[in-house]
Amino acid sequence: MLHNGELETPECQRKFGRLRIQSVRCSAGDIEDISKSGMRVRTKRRLKPNDKPLRIRINLGDSKVKIWGHVTWARQNIRGQWYAGIAFIGLTEEQGAELTRLARTAASNTQMVSKIA
Repeated sequence: MLHNGELETPECQRKFGRLRIQSVRCSAGDIEDISKSGMRVRTKRRLKPNDKPLRIRINLGDSKVKIWGHVTWARQNIRGQWYAGIAFIGLTEEQGAELTRLARTAASNTQMVSKIA
């Protein structure tokens, strides 16, 4: 499947389902989709895949979540935009609940924008 000018991994290979979201920024870039295990982020530059822990801040309105992750892949699409896959590291139950709440809020906002447009 082609999305934003890049090939996506088949859904059957994913461990957890992905939720596409819009208008959510984090310290690494703009979040495209998120799951229980990680997220895909559109970045301004290539992030180097490695196991080095990366501190990530996710912001949505007044909600802020700080988590650890590491870059698992980085790709450039045909339009020159960079994307990175970030796997979460050591999420606590509290952080997982915050991410779930944040993702639901972002998904609701996306659906509202789609209905208005």
